[in-house]
Amino acid sequence: MTTTFDVRDVEAAITDLVREGADPTLPRVARRLATTKRTLQRRVSELGRHFRDCVDAVRHRLACELLLAEDEPSVTAIAFKLGYAAGRAFARAFRRWSGTVPSAYRARASGADADDEPFGALTGRPVVRLPRDVDRAGLRDLDEAGSERHRA
Repeated sequence: MTTTFDVRDVEAAITDLVREGADPTLPRVARRLATTKRTLQRRVSELGRHFRDCVDAVRHRLACELLLAEDEPSVTAIAFKLGYAAGRAFARAFRRWSGTVPSAYRARASGADADDEPFGALTGRPVVRLPRDVDRAGLRDLDEAGSERHRA
């Protein structure tokens, strides 16, 4: 008996595992599809994909959905929901997938400017912005008396 499935079946199994909070590993997905790891790997390869690409595609799709959802409070919470141990790892992956960071994607989708956010999306620290007229090579800073001086 031959097990038949396509990429949609594989991605559906991965989606279920991610939503359940389980890591979508090759053995877990194979069990979901009632096949062996090797058969799953072979079938996905025959479809011109890699298993890791399927996992990334699912995480990217879910990340976009969660970033646009009204009830998702933070990028870090989304990172944990998708199985990332840290927000930075998620931000790097999201940038690789879409060419932008999660907070900028969310801001652009909501019509806001990403520069309007007062805090770094992943760190919670204030974002330091230099005035536009400051030459970045000779940064201005203040001495103890409060007067401006230029670094040489």
